Amino acid sequence: MKTTRQEIADFQRAFERPLNHTLQESLPVEDRVLLAKLLLEETVEYVVKGLGLKVYVDANPEGSALDEFDSRPNDIDVYDVGAEMNVTECADGLGDVNVVVHFNAHWHGMNLDRITSEIHRSNMSKLDPNGKPIINRCVKDPETHNCLVSSDDCELIDPTKPIGKIIKGPNFEQPNLGPILQAGNWI
Repeated sequence: MKTTRQEIADFQRAFERPLNHTLQESLPVEDRVLLAKLLLEETVEYVVKGLGLKVYVDANPEGSALDEFDSRPNDIDVYDVGAEMNVTECADGLGDVNVVVHFNAHWHGMNLDRITSEIHRSNMSKLDPNGKPIINRCVKDPETHNCLVSSDDCELIDPTKPIGKIIKGPNFEQPNLGPILQAGNWI
């Protein structure tokens, strides 16, 4: 059985798409726009058709482009509109996202398998000193022990991150991607 990376390499060759073995430090804007649109299209399709949610993006709140996404957490929202989750569409959507992500990596000349392994190593360092996860959630009321998610009184560990997101602990180590990127996309 071939890995996803090997299957994408087959696809790239068959459809005469870039199969870069060395890191591409720049790409033409047309390529970057295509890669972005493909990834966004498949991600939104997974959320809408698979999870049964709606996605809203406020991409132009003050007349500027959405170029500072991390500093403006409310630029994208996902809402429940009463639709059911469809597990078949979830599988299809996640598969499509995975293929498009690997497609993007090949275009950039990156070995996504090695990158993913290094990011996993880094992610495991997010645990607190006792080996426990730090999950962004409300600070519980000391008397009732309730988490007041919908209240303005609710204090999140990190209010810029979504509820339920794992937060980096004090022992967090950034992934060391430089050597992997320089090694290129060997097959």
